[in-house]
Amino acid sequence: MKKEKMIIFEGISGSGKTTLFHPTHKLSNYRDVMLHRFTPTHWVQDKVNRRRVHDYEELNAGLQSIAEVFVIWCDVAPDIAMKRQIAKKDPMIEDLRIARTLFYEYFTEVTSFKNILHVNTGTKDLETCVEEIKEFVYGKDW
Repeated sequence: MKKEKMIIFEGISGSGKTTLFHPTHKLSNYRDVMLHRFTPTHWVQDKVNRRRVHDYEELNAGLQSIAEVFVIWCDVAPDIAMKRQIAKKDPMIEDLRIARTLFYEYFTEVTSFKNILHVNTGTKDLETCVEEIKEFVYGKDW
């Protein structure tokens, strides 16, 4: 039985998650489950706010047992993200440098997610990013 695809967009505020979410969702004709932030964000926010860090990896492992999970790690330099957030007039801007460092730690040292695509949204245009995601999730022959 084929597992359903789940695509999770993660990264700091202003990293391009929402911008990439919509064209990626359209690729599958809205069949696949897509999430805007999930356990990686909770882990980062636990660390930033000095809360007890929960073990999200049990949830991640369970999710991967029932779905084919792809994590799109939208990464960008904090100064670029800050400019994007200011342009959107977002009043809830986190400490982007600390959050970016923590996302890096999470994705390189903590997570049990198997399929992670690191996309630098500060150096690539939208079409290139979407093409990378399409190949990563659906393969070259999509």
